Amino acid sequence: MSEFTFNEKTHRYYLDGKQMTGVTTILGVIAKPQLIKWSADMAVDYIKERVHHVDIDTLYNEVLVEARNAWTKKRDDSADLGKAVHAEIEQYIKCKIAGLDWFTDNPQVQHFINWSDKYKVQFIASEEQVYSVKLFVAGTYDFSCIIDGRKYLCDLKTGNALYPEYFYQCAAYRMMAEEMGQTDFKGSILVRIGRDGKFNEEEDVIISESYEDEKEAFLAALTLYRITQKYKVKRKGSKAL
Repeated sequence: MSEFTFNEKTHRYYLDGKQMTGVTTILGVIAKPQLIKWSADMAVDYIKERVHHVDIDTLYNEVLVEARNAWTKKRDDSADLGKAVHAEIEQYIKCKIAGLDWFTDNPQVQHFINWSDKYKVQFIASEEQVYSVKLFVAGTYDFSCIIDGRKYLCDLKTGNALYPEYFYQCAAYRMMAEEMGQTDFKGSILVRIGRDGKFNEEEDVIISESYEDEKEAFLAALTLYRITQKYKVKRKGSKAL
């Protein structure tokens, strides 16, 4: 029988000692034009903050250089906040599964708790690792639950918006979960807990039951990812194409 392992420090998955490809790595091949605009906006905002307080030499020699990397600091700060929210919601779900009480003073986490209470969400699992021997792909979905008698695979997001590829991500998790014997999913749910502390259920909770289309989209991304990896190997091993 194959041995599946996960390295928490590197966030890498292995099957019989061989590194598997993560779902989010695969979906990275999908173009995200909104991120280009976002990084440009971060550079402009940084310059606006500094330009009135420096001379022209400092502007060219320091501020513009720092502005070029301003988006990385914003990204890292946002990632840290997102991880904290994820971690607390993970603990809340695990407590609910175990029948224990949970209290929080984090308004973002409270939004999630209010939503789950409103719809009487029955949590099944939290931070579930899944993998496919057939595709040699692995990942971790945030939680699964039952709402109104229907079983859903769910992912939590803390970014500025919800994008279609997040459902492709859920479809990949479901495909692997079903290969491992987890069945009866009726769809996927995305829950966005914004870093600005706001929560609009109509915009921030989306349910999809278009599994076949989303699975097809993920498999197309997987094909594209593997082709691009082959070209990277070719370029390393050749002087010119």
